[in-house]
Amino acid sequence: MTPDGRKNRKTTKSTSFRLTPTRYLWVWVLLAVLAFIFTQALRNPVSYSFAVTVALILPIELVYVLLAAPFLKTTFETDGKNAQKNLPFRLVLHFRNLSPLPMPFVTVSYTAENREPSTARASLPPFGRTEVVSEVVFSIRGLRPCRLNSVSVDSILRMFRATFTMGNEGNVLVLPRLVPLEIPEPRTVNRIDVAGMNLSDSDSDEIEEITEYQPGDKLKNVHWKLSGKADDLLVKKYGSKGSSETLIVPDLRRMGRETDEADVTADSVIEIALSAVLDRTERDRVVTLRLPESPDGDTFDVRAEDRDDVDACVPLSAAAPVVENADPYLMFGRRPEGETVFVTPNSDALTVSVINELSVMCPPVTVLYCGNDGGETLRALSDVDVKRFEREDAV
Repeated sequence: MTPDGRKNRKTTKSTSFRLTPTRYLWVWVLLAVLAFIFTQALRNPVSYSFAVTVALILPIELVYVLLAAPFLKTTFETDGKNAQKNLPFRLVLHFRNLSPLPMPFVTVSYTAENREPSTARASLPPFGRTEVVSEVVFSIRGLRPCRLNSVSVDSILRMFRATFTMGNEGNVLVLPRLVPLEIPEPRTVNRIDVAGMNLSDSDSDEIEEITEYQPGDKLKNVHWKLSGKADDLLVKKYGSKGSSETLIVPDLRRMGRETDEADVTADSVIEIALSAVLDRTERDRVVTLRLPESPDGDTFDVRAEDRDDVDACVPLSAAAPVVENADPYLMFGRRPEGETVFVTPNSDALTVSVINELSVMCPPVTVLYCGNDGGETLRALSDVDVKRFEREDAV
C-alpha cells in the first residue's frame, strides 16, 4: 500500500522456471502397462488404438503445459486503503490467461507478514481472467510485507506442473489501534494560589499563573514583589499557550532486543503514545508527538489539537521505525514549554538518568511505562508521575 492510501498492485516477474512430474504420472504408467499387455494379448485394432492413445497422452500433456504456462499473468493488490491491526484485510490475487488454451489448475503460493506460505487456486477459460480474495490478519503495526512466492500451472490431466518462482513483493501499511487507556491527568508543578494577592493591573493582564522557581527559569521572570511576601522565589508564567502544551515522546529504541521482540515492544509503545495523544487533545491541550523518521534516531514532530489531527497521527506513527539505540537525550532536544509525556519500555540506568534530569530542568514529566518489570527504578524518581501498563493493554 502506498503511503497516500492508493492500491498497491504488483505484477509478478518470473525469476526461475521449473517443470516437474506430479503423482498423477503414475496413472499414465499404469495405462501404458495395460496397453502393452492388451496389445500383446489381443492383437486387434481396438488394442492398437488404445496403445496409440496412451502413447500420445504423455507428449500432449508435456507440450500443453509448456505452451500454456508462459501466458499466465498474475498480479496482487491490497484492496482498500490501509490495514487495521488485528482486523481482517483483503488481499486480492488477479489471474489472467492470455492464451487460447484453458487453464483448469492454477495455484499460487503467497506469504503475508513473514508467516507460513498460504495457497490459492483458480481455473481460467481461454483468454479469461479471475480474482481470488484472501483475508489476512496483521498482528503488528508498520509496513508489513506481502509476497508472491510462486505460481504453478498443471496440465489438463495434471501429469506435469510448470512452476514460476517469483521475487516480487509489496508492503501493506498496518495501522495501530487507537485504544482509550487510563492515562494520568496532566499536572502542574507547585502551582501557587495567588487568589487574593494584590497584583497590579498590568500584571493581571499578562500573567497566566505564578509558580515556584525551578532551575532553568529565567531570572527576569521572577516576581520580586510576591516573592518578598511569600518568602520564596516565585516566577511569572505568561500567556496560555505554553501551559496547555504537551510533548509526547515514544521510546522506540531497540536496546538489544531481537527483531520480533523489538517490533512487538515498539507496537505497544506506539499504541500507548497514541492513547496519550487522544487523552490530551480531549482535555483541550495542544499536543506535539515526536516520532523517529529513521533508524538512526532522527525525529520529526506532529501537532495535534483535535480528533482529526489525532487520526492523522495514526498512519505516521504506523510507519515509525525501530531506532537502533540512539542517544535518548536527542529525543528531547526540541522541547516546547509545558508537560512532557515519555512512553518507554526501558528502565535502564541511562533512561532513568534522562528522565530524572528532565524532571528537574523541565517539569512536569509523566512516564508511561510498558516494560517487562515493575518499573521500580522509575517509581523511585521524585517529581515524576509513573503509570505502568501491562503489555496486553496495548497489543
